[in-house]
Amino acid sequence: MQATSSTEDAAWQDPRILPPEVCVLRHVLDRNAAEAPDKVFVRFDDGHEWTYAQIHTTVRRTAAALQRMGVAQGDHVLTWLPNSPDALRIWFAINYIGAV
Repeated sequence: MQATSSTEDAAWQDPRILPPEVCVLRHVLDRNAAEAPDKVFVRFDDGHEWTYAQIHTTVRRTAAALQRMGVAQGDHVLTWLPNSPDALRIWFAINYIGAV
């Protein structure tokens, strides 16, 4: 297999594909928590709200717990939860560490 140069890689990239900073959950969540920590990210049916800072902290803690359990980037993880704050927290944490 022949290696390609970075010039060839750059020429091949599709400009319609957004950069990770814009479309990868980890980057978006990190940026929004830094830039607008007190802005409401989600409001649940019961009126409870999470700000970007709160969801960021919660997701990072949950991601760390999943990693301690052995979940790693690229792993496939199944969740079976009803729509709820816990479902959002787990789904975001799985994505935050790069699992699927």
